[in-house]
Order: sequence, then C-alpha cells, then structure tokens
Amino acid sequence: STQFKKVLKTISLNNVQRWMKLVEAQEPVSKALLSLPNDVVDNLSKSSPRRSPPVAKDVVSGRLQEGKFI
Repeated sequence: STQFKKVLKTISLNNVQRWMKLVEAQEPVSKALLSLPNDVVDNLSKSSPRRSPPVAKDVVSGRLQEGKFI
C-alpha cells in the first residue's frame, strides 16, 4: 500500500521487519506469561529497570575536567 511505502522511506526495512516480528510474538509471549505462577508475575511487576546509582550532591556541583571531577 502507499502508506507502507511512506513508512519504508522514513524507517529502514530492518526496523520494519523487527516490528513485524514483535507483533507476531505478542500472542506466544502472552500465553507464556499467563502460564507463569502468580508469585513470579508479582515479582516481575515489582521489579524496576536498571538505574545508575544515585550521585552525591557534592559531586553534581563539581566541574568536569578531562573526565574527572575537580
């Protein structure tokens, strides 16, 4: 379709293929998640993405020179 051709001009074919695979994988993934025990699902929902450790306030106010705080 013309809409698909417009998308291909802005997004690479590899990205389109990745998105199509993700869409196709949705059903098997949802079935697998439904088969997990409740405690596992609870732990997954409580987990947070990786984050950098908090930065000390005195470090934030320092100047960065040649990759080192001074």
